Amino acid sequence: MTLLLHRQTHWPSTDLSTILDLHWSNHREQFVILTREDLYILVKNVILNDVLHKKSKNFRTLTSDDAQNALFIATTNTIEEYLLSILNFSKRRNLDRENIYSLRFNSKANQFGLIIGKFHEHKWYFEVINRLMIRL
Repeated sequence: MTLLLHRQTHWPSTDLSTILDLHWSNHREQFVILTREDLYILVKNVILNDVLHKKSKNFRTLTSDDAQNALFIATTNTIEEYLLSILNFSKRRNLDRENIYSLRFNSKANQFGLIIGKFHEHKWYFEVINRLMIRL
């Protein structure tokens, strides 16, 4: 199969604006793009900047629960929840683990999958937690 480029959007890249993660939201019918310090929404090939109105230099990864209107953004040791429809902060959960590398949510199981990196030990592991942040 031959793939053809349909559309391309220029992304100005600096250390803090490098794309860390991106997610398609069925609820919003838009792409949500995460950099280290900002969250962007792609609307008809136009990128809306800083939709959270909150700067961070520690964003890592994101996922969503479209069924319950929730967007989750992980930093190194927290998971922040936002209302997906209006992108307002809802709650923050501090985890006793550090270096969250990847976060995904399974709506059917109502659980998160996390990849945790222990860089000083050169170890990675996968963890499953529920919405109350209890390790399963």
